[in-house]
Amino acid sequence: MEVLPGQEVRIYGDLLKEFSEGKLLTAAGTSSYILIEFPSNHVPAYAKELFYNIQLEGLQPILVHPERNSGIIENPDILFDFIEQGVLSQITASSVTGHFGKKIQKLSFKMIENHLTHFVASDAHNVTSRAFKMKEAFEIIEDSYGSGVSRMFQNNAESVILNESFYQEKPTKIKTKKFLGLF
Repeated sequence: MEVLPGQEVRIYGDLLKEFSEGKLLTAAGTSSYILIEFPSNHVPAYAKELFYNIQLEGLQPILVHPERNSGIIENPDILFDFIEQGVLSQITASSVTGHFGKKIQKLSFKMIENHLTHFVASDAHNVTSRAFKMKEAFEIIEDSYGSGVSRMFQNNAESVILNESFYQEKPTKIKTKKFLGLF
């Protein structure tokens, strides 16, 4: 097994400055893909501009576990706008398996169906409370969406490691149900 360096970077204003100073890592340590994490309780107001500036520097931002961000849960169009801007997203295997609850699992499925996510990752922190769940997640994806979608997620992850680009489906907005037709 080969272990490669990398990190999720919690979004903050001086991110690009610290990246240029060599204080932050991209995925695999040498790729142009950089994993960006939002706080769980909101979407920072400066995120769109920062993503734009990250892209101007030749980096490809990947927003990690957006399905667990309360701002995106409340308004999935926020994620659509980021994806339209060229940002990629990565959902967590435990979200697909329902470990974080049915609401997050359902949003994860909607993200897959609407081409709003490009990767599935473990986001494992330990083997007891935040286990990998990768095998189970890929079984669910294959059962629900077919082996082609499952392979696509796996191939996309390999493309990040190899610093290669990959085909992306055109994203669509998640349709939200209106309460009694009032909203």
